[in-house]
Amino acid sequence: MQPMACRRILGWCVGEGVWTAIITGICGLIGAYLGAYVKRKAENLAAREGFSEILNQIKVQTSETEQIKSKISHANWTSQEWKTVRRTKLEDLLNCVCELRQHAVKDVHKLSDDSISGRIFDTEPNAILKIEVLWLLYFPELKIAAMETVLNFRVFQDAIEKCKKENKEDTANLIKLHEDFALATRKLCKDSENLIIEIMGVSQP
Repeated sequence: MQPMACRRILGWCVGEGVWTAIITGICGLIGAYLGAYVKRKAENLAAREGFSEILNQIKVQTSETEQIKSKISHANWTSQEWKTVRRTKLEDLLNCVCELRQHAVKDVHKLSDDSISGRIFDTEPNAILKIEVLWLLYFPELKIAAMETVLNFRVFQDAIEKCKKENKEDTANLIKLHEDFALATRKLCKDSENLIIEIMGVSQP
């Protein structure tokens, strides 16, 4: 082979190798860029998904927090309303006790009223029924004191009725029964005072 031909073949091979190296390098750069791009896109997508998940969690937590706040607020309102109702009903209860005391005084006067014949007490005072309903619905704490007050009042009325029917005086017994009734009412009033302090959370000035 002639020297010129050899040089041409060698030059062609060298040229081909350079181009191959250049193309390989360019492909490598493009591949690296594409790989980095895809990786970055994947990271961004993962970040967005993670961010969306965090936002959803925050929304759920916020909703739960608002629900809890609403329940607490409603519970506080209900508690305050219940306290107000109990305070009002306790006043009604004490008014009934005062009414029974007035009845007891009037009942004693009926003993000396000759215009009354037969039974003195055809019906019980409405105050008795009110007291029984009030402690049953609103004040289970006052059950014993309320029942003792009602019972002592009924015993006192029965004693007066018996005295009137038999047309005889039993002053000593009536005084004792009235004292028992008065003691029961004082206990009920004291228990009511303690209860209103507990309900309102403040003591009497």
